[in-house]
Amino acid sequence: MGLMRSMIPNGKQLFKSQSLKKRNQCPSAPNLELVPTGHVAVYVGEQVEKKRFVVPISYLNHPLFRDFLSCAAEKRPIGT
Repeated sequence: MGLMRSMIPNGKQLFKSQSLKKRNQCPSAPNLELVPTGHVAVYVGEQVEKKRFVVPISYLNHPLFRDFLSCAAEKRPIGT
């Protein structure tokens, strides 16, 4: 009985860590990488050659970055 009691906390910890991993996984994006706080992930390109960039949120208010986004939106509007 003493042996079993010493194994129970480890079993609970293992179960808890596995359930947390499953909860954080998205079935549509299994290789989803986390984005640090204060940043946003931007995907550029077509499906096959799509690249991911992590951009600080502070860049979104910068005039040059806004110009860049405007030019990109003119060349390829969102949703097309």
